[in-house]
Amino acid sequence: MNCKPGDLAYITGSMFPENIGRVVEVLRPAEPMDGLPLWRIRATGEPLTFKWRAFDGEVGKTAEADHHDCALMPISG
Repeated sequence: MNCKPGDLAYITGSMFPENIGRVVEVLRPAEPMDGLPLWRIRATGEPLTFKWRAFDGEVGKTAEADHHDCALMPISG
């Protein structure tokens, strides 16, 4: 796993280009999806763009979401 709770991390991969490079706070583990670990993350600035699985794939903005560990890079130091 790349991250741990309490880390700040860059989003390095997202289906929404506007999220790439954004800094987020890693909150806690989330339910794995497709066998890959997820983290619950919180935006540190403006809300993130995400697709809502629970609402027929509707795209919206949110302050907190689940994101793949492999698409996050912790900020060290």
